[in-house]
Amino acid sequence: MYRVTVASNAGFCFGVSRAADRLEELLSASGDGKRICTLGALIHNPAYLSRLYDRGVTEVTLEDAASLAASATPESPVVLLIRTHGICRADSDALDTLARRYPDFSYVDMTCPFVKRIQTIADRYSDENSLFVLLGSPSHPEVRSILSYVKGKWVAAETAEKIACLVRKETGGRNDL
Repeated sequence: MYRVTVASNAGFCFGVSRAADRLEELLSASGDGKRICTLGALIHNPAYLSRLYDRGVTEVTLEDAASLAASATPESPVVLLIRTHGICRADSDALDTLARRYPDFSYVDMTCPFVKRIQTIADRYSDENSLFVLLGSPSHPEVRSILSYVKGKWVAAETAEKIACLVRKETGGRNDL
């Protein structure tokens, strides 16, 4: 027989808990006709996502957002939640435009505050003469969202060794950085 012990800090991280709590508030307050959607998977948890979908939450793409916004009416408003990984700056700008154009369409940015902070750092401290370095998979949505705020060049990779190679390549082999 096996014994299962659940770690004392098991469960969602702060950013995911915040997003899940906000979504639960929206579901509790939603009246007939309100459509609640997430832009991509809200979090990486198939069991939780399945329960959301069973409750009527739908997952959409940015391409779906424009037609969804246009279909929003007072009788059937649309609320779109941005996933905890964040989205690229251009996608955020596109959602701003849709929300201004369609009064019955709104979105709630559920980007994890820690990710949002790094986006702000990338925006504030990068320029066309800087090289922004980020340790993380360049294909991961969170990393892509952060890199979209960089104003200059950037390198991103999953290991420190790959980062060092990319930095050397980007800086012409200089080691004094």
